[in-house]
Amino acid sequence: MPTDNGSAYRSLMHAVACRQLGIKHIRTGAYRPQRNGKAERFIRTMLTGSAYGAIYGSSQERNLSLDGWLWHYNHQRRHSALSHTPGHQKQRARILELGGASLTRSERRDLSRGLAPMRVREVGASIRDVGRTVLIVDDHVEFRRVARVLLETDGFQVVGEAADGASAIAEAARLRPQLVLLDVQLPDLDGFAVATRLAALAVPPQVVLTSSRSAGSFRRRLAASPALGFVAKSELSGEALAAFVG
Repeated sequence: MPTDNGSAYRSLMHAVACRQLGIKHIRTGAYRPQRNGKAERFIRTMLTGSAYGAIYGSSQERNLSLDGWLWHYNHQRRHSALSHTPGHQKQRARILELGGASLTRSERRDLSRGLAPMRVREVGASIRDVGRTVLIVDDHVEFRRVARVLLETDGFQVVGEAADGASAIAEAARLRPQLVLLDVQLPDLDGFAVATRLAALAVPPQVVLTSSRSAGSFRRRLAASPALGFVAKSELSGEALAAFVG
């Protein structure tokens, strides 16, 4: 996490919080206004677009909205510094410019979805042989759409979607999916509470939690959760899920 050298970021409380959450703190160098300016601009955009950009019924409701705002900021928001294009589109164009001719069809497909191409070591089992049924749980329609395409392309069968915790539990009981891709931050229940309730079903599904934040943000809760594991939204793929379910 890059910050300036304000007193709050040099405090013991901040250092302890970063250590507990697994966050690497990077201070900007002295007399580097180009770095400080970018950080301050992002903070201002986050405040006006998320924290103060809507009316919330509680601080908890405001906190829950951050996950979706970060997704929008990285994948949909047009940035003036990037010729008024979303960040992922600029990334895609740059990768194609530097080495597009060497990309495989699969990597070009990933780029079209706003994902950086990632080459992996070949493994014995094919992802397409997984054939598992999946329920996607997230309160953002755009993320559910992208996740569906990613997983179906890699051989998973998406049998349903849910936008909140209560719907997730009801749909899991009705559809009996083998796997639930479950967002941590939902409007009603958080993903950890939903995972515990799913584990108590007559036919409990396997659960993989996901979030725009890193696993380090939920380290203790993940250790106590019945979920198989966690995958960050930026790293979501059929292969990432297959690694958990075998």
